[in-house]
Amino acid sequence: MDGFEDVEELNVKRAVRVPGRTELDSTTAHLKPGERYTVSVYLRNQSKKKKKNIKVSNANVHRIVNEKDSTLSVAWNPIEVLPNQRGLVATIEGTWEDDVASWVLNVRLLSENGDIYENQLVWK
Repeated sequence: MDGFEDVEELNVKRAVRVPGRTELDSTTAHLKPGERYTVSVYLRNQSKKKKKNIKVSNANVHRIVNEKDSTLSVAWNPIEVLPNQRGLVATIEGTWEDDVASWVLNVRLLSENGDIYENQLVWK
C-alpha cells in the first residue's frame, strides 16, 4: 500500500466477506500422559443473509508443544456451511505426551472466496 513501504512488520488484513468463526471443542479438560484426546473443529457461519454460504477450501493446523511448532496433517471435510449453521470440518486426535509444559493448537480455515477463520486452543 502506498505510504506504508517503510513500516516494519505491517500486517494488513481485509474484513471477511461472510462473517463466521472457527470453533474448537474438546470433551477432555485434564489429561495425563498416555491418555487420548479429541478436538473437533467446526466452522460457524454467522451470516444472516440466505445466500451467504461458506465453502471451506483448506484447513491448516499447527500444534505447539513445549514451544516446538509442528504442522499436523489433518483429514478435513470440504464442506459448505449455510447461514446460521455450524459444520464439522475436522476431528483431531492424539495421545497426550510425557512432560508437557505447554500445548497450543492453532487452526486456520480458508474459504473459497479467500476469507480466513482462525482460533486457538490452549491447554494449561
